[in-house]
Amino acid sequence: FQFLDASGNNDALQREAVTEGTLADGHDAVRQRNDCQPGAALKGPVGDSVDTPEGYNIKRYGVYNGKYGIFKQRINPLATDVESEIAVYKLSERLGIPCCPVYRFDKNTIFSEFLYDFSNEYIVHFRRLFDGARSENEYQNLINVRPQYKEDIIKMLVLDFITRQDDRHLSNIAVKVSNNVESFYPLYDNGRSLFYEDTEETVNNACNNIEMYSTNFGYSGTYYDYITDIANEGVSFKNLVNLDIIDFEIEEILVSSGFTSYRLEGAKKWIRNCIEFLKKF
Repeated sequence: FQFLDASGNNDALQREAVTEGTLADGHDAVRQRNDCQPGAALKGPVGDSVDTPEGYNIKRYGVYNGKYGIFKQRINPLATDVESEIAVYKLSERLGIPCCPVYRFDKNTIFSEFLYDFSNEYIVHFRRLFDGARSENEYQNLINVRPQYKEDIIKMLVLDFITRQDDRHLSNIAVKVSNNVESFYPLYDNGRSLFYEDTEETVNNACNNIEMYSTNFGYSGTYYDYITDIANEGVSFKNLVNLDIIDFEIEEILVSSGFTSYRLEGAKKWIRNCIEFLKKF
């Protein structure tokens, strides 16, 4: 990969990578050799990039403030995925659910930081952990293949439920491997959430019925369904995540992330309604 330094010299930073699998979202099983030290500033990312399924070229690898990661541009002018990505990270910090750090680079671009050492660590998507067909119950599939991460998986479902996540496929969940030891990798690629492309009518309807408008996870079932099933197992969500978040904090997170208009009001109501629902168990 090539990176552009502060002077605009794209030859100043070059690194070689051996890629295990595809780079569908930037957080894949990648080993990189430490040939050089990144600069403290970055004028802009160049080099290899990734297209979305719709064909939009929105992702490029690079360095920001001395950290390696991926730059992601706004999906389209009407979408608020940039603001959602920032808001989900800030909300995850408040909830106590590990996520990869996200920073605004410019009006239409965010930087998502990689949280593994390229010299001796790599990550593997959950899709690579399965061999053959999976059941329709994606939650149970994940638990079956890695039971030691049950608590992490439940936390993920909680965050995705609260933020109305619409893109948590098995390439957006990973484990980190360090010295042959596995751990659950912090969540990433959270931008398609919080009504990022929904109309005002949809937002208003959703806030009045979280069960009906909860998004899908896996082959079948919504986050509402999975949360309810997990609660019926006797799980107390308030013992796993911090649900003591007041309305002012929710609004501050959304406003500081760039939310405005009906998506601001809708996201506030959706988050509050979901948190209150979780508190019942």
